[in-house]
Amino acid sequence: MLLVVFIIAINISTVPYLFYYITSFSAFTIGLTIPVFYSLISISDTRSLLGLGVIAIMFIFVYVYARKINSTYIDLLYLRSENIRLIADLSKKREEAEKLAESKSKFLAAASHDIRQPIHAVALYTAVLESECDNPKLVPTISKIVESIGVLEGLFNALLDISKYDSGTIKPKNKTIAINKLFTQLNNEFSVQATAKNLRFELVNSNYYVYSDEILLGIVLRNLLANALKYTKTGKIGLSAELHHGKLRIVIKDTGIGIAKEYQSHIFTEFFQLQNPQRDRSKGLGLGLAIVDRLVKQLGLDLVLISEVNKGSCFIIDGLPITSKKAYSEFFNRKNDRLKGLVVVAIDDEKDILFGMEALLLKWGCSVVSGDSLESCQQILLSRNLIPDAVIADYRLGLCDGIDSIMQLRRQYNVNLPAMLVTGDTSNVVESRAKENNIAYIAKPVDIVKLNSYLINTTNASN
Repeated sequence: MLLVVFIIAINISTVPYLFYYITSFSAFTIGLTIPVFYSLISISDTRSLLGLGVIAIMFIFVYVYARKINSTYIDLLYLRSENIRLIADLSKKREEAEKLAESKSKFLAAASHDIRQPIHAVALYTAVLESECDNPKLVPTISKIVESIGVLEGLFNALLDISKYDSGTIKPKNKTIAINKLFTQLNNEFSVQATAKNLRFELVNSNYYVYSDEILLGIVLRNLLANALKYTKTGKIGLSAELHHGKLRIVIKDTGIGIAKEYQSHIFTEFFQLQNPQRDRSKGLGLGLAIVDRLVKQLGLDLVLISEVNKGSCFIIDGLPITSKKAYSEFFNRKNDRLKGLVVVAIDDEKDILFGMEALLLKWGCSVVSGDSLESCQQILLSRNLIPDAVIADYRLGLCDGIDSIMQLRRQYNVNLPAMLVTGDTSNVVESRAKENNIAYIAKPVDIVKLNSYLINTTNASN
């Protein structure tokens, strides 16, 4: 019996080492067991027969046990190879997605530059026209043009950057906002549309100032108002602001078709549209409220919906921090004597933009040296024996970009010239290069107030 126990022990002990190869394990077990098996048969007594039975049961048990472990091992090998394949596929898909994202960014940057240029030129010409207009009848019209350009500029910039908000690479640029100014703009835009549909547009203006991103907040409100106009057939649309727990909330109400409770949690998802099961593109893409939800979260605000079918809807933007500081000043009432005689170098390879920039700077009393390249400006400075006080340059200038041009002028005159890069290229690489070289970065179309303030502040600090 000791021999039987020994055989059993050896067979069991080999399972962890030979179960990988079930054929080798079977050959080893059979080779070890058969001689003992025949020896016991030849003895033919009761103890031998008992030993034979134990060995047979042991052989079956160990073989089944080893077979099960071997099957588990094979499954693990398959899963491991499958995981390796999936990881390789995932890596490939990620590389493809990164390439697509990079291509998309390049396309947006190229489109941004090409479309910003004419808007920038229009803004410059309008600023010159506004400052030179002596006809009081034209002043309101020109003011409306300036206001419309400002709205277009803000919407355009935000729409080009909207794809970046999901990734978090662009953060809200908060500043003090005059709610009455924002509401007046919205009233000018939507009251006419409401009247055209025989609706009343009720505006309850507010004298509060809040701290938020004016562009993004404007997009949120415009989307909500456009949605209210779309789904309101009779009655009114209301826009108001009120205090709530020490912060401002903006309320947009309508008497439209309303939203059933079962759909209220879905309307903020992409491409979801009520009353458009056919996906008629003429009725929109269903992205408006999805953008609203995304931007409200970016702004750190709360969005509340209260709606009842056939009675209307109420959207509440809550949590706007209040500030007492005024949001803006009347820019064209400023005196620009502080820029009189300032020598400003303007470099841009777009003739229309260069002409508009030169006219605006001259109106401010600056002495302007303008050209489509660094070399042309250097020749003018040399011929007129001038030393520049500031530089305004576009980024894309052919062989020598705007940043290199600014740095060459700084080295030439051995002074850290105040410089501004005014460009349609909105890539993070360009902005980072500008900051590294202490160059102000402003995307086209440029804010005229920012341009004037920058020249005043930086040149005074430099002097």
